[in-house]
Amino acid sequence: MDPFPVDTIESIWRMQRLVNHIARPFDTRRGKEFNLSIPQFRVMRAIAVFPGISAQEISEFDGVNTMLVSRAVALLEKRGWVTRTVDEADARRMKLTLTVPGREVFGTMYPNMEARYRDVLSPLSDHEQAVLNGLLQKLLAHVSGEELGDDLVEIESADSSPPPHQNLITENQNLRELLIDLQMENYQLKKQLTPQ
Repeated sequence: MDPFPVDTIESIWRMQRLVNHIARPFDTRRGKEFNLSIPQFRVMRAIAVFPGISAQEISEFDGVNTMLVSRAVALLEKRGWVTRTVDEADARRMKLTLTVPGREVFGTMYPNMEARYRDVLSPLSDHEQAVLNGLLQKLLAHVSGEELGDDLVEIESADSSPPPHQNLITENQNLRELLIDLQMENYQLKKQLTPQ
């Protein structure tokens, strides 16, 4: 029996493999240390970056089933790592925040995930990373029905020279990463300075 042709799904397959490689250290070390699943970590990551986000918004942002997110939120809340509060502007919406213990767990795990992510992207130049980011944004916009932003990098070829606005895009991405790093460092510093 002939194998099924994979030409049409090969790119998706590669993306899935890449995501699995990024998540592998989490699965084998830190995740087991805290008995934390990848969906639970992703929920914590979304809340850490966007405090006050709702479960529905996490589901839309990550493109995962709402029930999976709700289950993860319920387990994290049961463990005392996440709290839900009613949004004063919309009583139907529940805002999610990390508790102090939740921030400690996330603060312990985040640097390992960030280092793994940077390692995976390290063979790519800044321009190639920006092009990859633009391609992913374009695909995500397509599947979610979102509008594309004006800040996407021109996608010509892997060998093309960076467009004039490339430095601004890269700097914007670096500033976003720096902001997250500073938030985590600020949290770690406060934790060290707080009397036990």
